[in-house]
Amino acid sequence: MTSYQELSQQKRNKLVGRIGYSIMLGISCLAAFYLKDYSLCMSGLGLALIFDPFDANVTFVQRPLFQRLWLIIHLAILYILLIYLLLTFN
Repeated sequence: MTSYQELSQQKRNKLVGRIGYSIMLGISCLAAFYLKDYSLCMSGLGLALIFDPFDANVTFVQRPLFQRLWLIIHLAILYILLIYLLLTFN
């Protein structure tokens, strides 16, 4: 591959990641606020983390602070939902 094709591939991967992240985040918000289905919301949030909305080639330590905080807060919300669902399970 030439450097142009590699750059184009990196941009496409980043775009796919952002689109996938946005879709899964939207499904999660829809499930939480409209359907009141918190298990679907938790699943969507967990799947959204698979689609890294930032550059996936950068390690976590090398990311800017706002990106690290975004991902940590996202994961914290996911864990809070998991604990809530486990405590309210009948």
